Amino acid sequence: MMNMDALLIDESLDSFYLQDCAISRDGSIYLQAYNMKDSKSNLYKIHSKKVHVGEGIKTLTISVRYLSPVLEYAINKFENQHPDIVINIENHNAFSWTTSDMNYEEILQASEESTQKEYDFVQKMNAQMLTGKGPDILLIDSIPYRKYADKNLLVDLKELIEKDSSFDKSQYYANIFDALAYKDKLYAMPLDFSYSAIVTNTAFLKEQSIEINDSSWTWKDFIDIVNKATKDMDGDGKPDMYGMPTIAPESLFRYLYNASDKNFVDYETQKAYFTSGEFIDLLKMCKNISQGDFVNPDVSEANSEQGGMVFYPFLVSDFSIFYSNGLINADEVSFYRYPAGNQATYNFSAGEMYGINSRTKHQKEAWEFIKYLLSEEVQSYQKLYGIPVNKKAKEMKIKDYFSTAEKTIEEQGYLYSYQVVSPEGIKKQLKENMEKLDKILPELNHCNINDIQIDQIISEEAGRFFKDEQSAEEAAEMIQRKVEMHFKE
Repeated sequence: MMNMDALLIDESLDSFYLQDCAISRDGSIYLQAYNMKDSKSNLYKIHSKKVHVGEGIKTLTISVRYLSPVLEYAINKFENQHPDIVINIENHNAFSWTTSDMNYEEILQASEESTQKEYDFVQKMNAQMLTGKGPDILLIDSIPYRKYADKNLLVDLKELIEKDSSFDKSQYYANIFDALAYKDKLYAMPLDFSYSAIVTNTAFLKEQSIEINDSSWTWKDFIDIVNKATKDMDGDGKPDMYGMPTIAPESLFRYLYNASDKNFVDYETQKAYFTSGEFIDLLKMCKNISQGDFVNPDVSEANSEQGGMVFYPFLVSDFSIFYSNGLINADEVSFYRYPAGNQATYNFSAGEMYGINSRTKHQKEAWEFIKYLLSEEVQSYQKLYGIPVNKKAKEMKIKDYFSTAEKTIEEQGYLYSYQVVSPEGIKKQLKENMEKLDKILPELNHCNINDIQIDQIISEEAGRFFKDEQSAEEAAEMIQRKVEMHFKE
């Protein structure tokens, strides 16, 4: 029997795979775990420890919709380094899982359940924050943080950054911080982010002599290309390659709206523009695309690894670059930005973000923890799957990914689920996509963070249009009216 308390001081939790556990009457915790470093299953003993909060001990509370492995990892490390600080987690588990074996109806039901849980969580947080309570630190994803900011309920992190000589903005993708600013202040600190783009089978496009200029293409250009890319290769009267997989109009709308939401709602001025021709055209286009002849009827988002498509809407990160070949089963893959009217806007999606309650009694300690979340130690953690905001951590991780990819290709002939045809060709592709992403990252300048209530309004009314219960114009009018009412509340 071994004492895991001592082991975990130096060992990474990633090296252990938990198999079973039990708690004895004296409070000792016994774990049966597989240690991947020595390839053995062992029985470990952990002594439970009660921390008596006395003089000099400060307690921080963090409230989250869900507890991520990254936050859990960071808390454990931070508490070890700061014995005078205890962090308590309020985990609301406000989400529902979806799995690859679910059918469309089950996925839709799980999504609806998750949305309701998320909404209930937001109501709880509103009740706490608006009555002068709430946690010291809160996870900000669906939280209406702009409303909190307008009521001075959140700390301006930009001010803390400017006053903290130990915080060097040049170590981070500062453009991501700038894009998240609200009324020239920063209330939500991101840990990671992803680039909204279209993963593309470039090998097939080259074979068909189809070229793309994503710095200027329009949706008309896109429709023309997906039609050209849909081909019957073996002459049996049925296409073997399609422009896109089967994708529900609701899902497609969410991808495209998130890539263009800046055109339709302005949170700072509290103005909405949903009755514009551009938004109405977006609704109609999503329905038309989902019903197009260029959509593969046998391949959906759930089984895209079967291939048979050219384009796949996706969130690109440094990690996803390495499994994108398997994602669409293509020998050569790249990614392109969405067609857009405003090419000056580069959209991204933020991952985990945290804010500080302005009423906290421990602002200094809360800020130290936020800074720790941005450290190389946390940002280079394997389970942070988005692009780290810490530049050095990002470089470390992508070098590790590439090294692992090279080794896997050499030893197994696979890159994740993709069977490699040309090792040198795939390495060249990976390097090109890494370089392409490096050029794009500093240009990202808009994050699609929507208030959950506005999200619900848009989803409900757009959904009614996609179900033929109302016209696109009627949906736009309803969204406009409800969003304007929301802004007045």
